[in-house]
Amino acid sequence: SAGTKMYSYVGSSPAAQVKVSDSPAYGKLPPPAVEKKGVMVYRAGERVGFSELKHHVGWMEKHPSNGCVYAAGSGKLRAYKVAADGMLEEFSSADALGNPAHFCLSADGAWALCANYSASTLSVLPIAADGSVGAATDSKHHVVRLNPQLADRQEACHPHQVRLDPGSGAWALACDLGASRVWVYAFDA
Repeated sequence: SAGTKMYSYVGSSPAAQVKVSDSPAYGKLPPPAVEKKGVMVYRAGERVGFSELKHHVGWMEKHPSNGCVYAAGSGKLRAYKVAADGMLEEFSSADALGNPAHFCLSADGAWALCANYSASTLSVLPIAADGSVGAATDSKHHVVRLNPQLADRQEACHPHQVRLDPGSGAWALACDLGASRVWVYAFDA
């Protein structure tokens, strides 16, 4: 409706891009004097505030119906309630079985699928009716023979995105940098 406030959220991450010598940003930007952990909150392009947290969060996604926002950070999938001013308050989290680079929510909002880059895993976590995140109910560990000529960046499987097909939601597709492939799994929630 016209009276609904729409907010945008931008997660934080460590300042690795300016601290790692082979990063494209290395030497071009000074490291920040203070590294804050949390989420920047915007409304209509203007900064509303900063929800300071005890951890960095990366990928964030709004639930399709319960009004909560979910974020991946520090090895967990985290659930946040949204206050009237757009600020976030964490009320639930669960182990994602790795450190998710990306996750997606099922169209019905009952499931979260996580792509855990460093752990070479995918995990499936339930979302309860109250919006809380439950313990993982399924996982897949990616292991394949890798191309030794790409060992500088592809030394292991690195799933970095997972999506459900938009037509039926019956297939989970996971992009994997290390394996140089897209894994396809049946999803029968």
